[in-house]
Amino acid sequence: MNTSPAAPALPILVVEDDAAIRRIVLAQLKALGYEAVGAPDGRVALALLDDGLRPGLLFTDMVMPGGMDGLQLAAAVADRLPDVRVLFTSGYGHLGDVEDGRRPHVLDKPYPRAALAAKLAEVWAAAPYRD
Repeated sequence: MNTSPAAPALPILVVEDDAAIRRIVLAQLKALGYEAVGAPDGRVALALLDDGLRPGLLFTDMVMPGGMDGLQLAAAVADRLPDVRVLFTSGYGHLGDVEDGRRPHVLDKPYPRAALAAKLAEVWAAAPYRD
């Protein structure tokens, strides 16, 4: 668990369809002191929530197979967990503004551990995600 006063001691739910990348991200988060749980897609992520997982932060890829992208997953998670923070990641370039002009927290792939740590600190300090 992360014992930093800036970050809650809540798990991070990592949703990434590429198994190798998911393993690397989970290892990076563990090295940073976080508890993290991985899922290969939105369906599995939502099943984990239905089974009782209560993450403080969702770290999700934007483009995933299975009919649910990162924005759709974030909305579904925020409906279940109103205090959740969300960090998106994508290898396809930076996301633009969403419809209401807000800019989501995005970490472009590839990223070093230091960039991940800095972006996580920013997201933990931000308001919960609202779609």
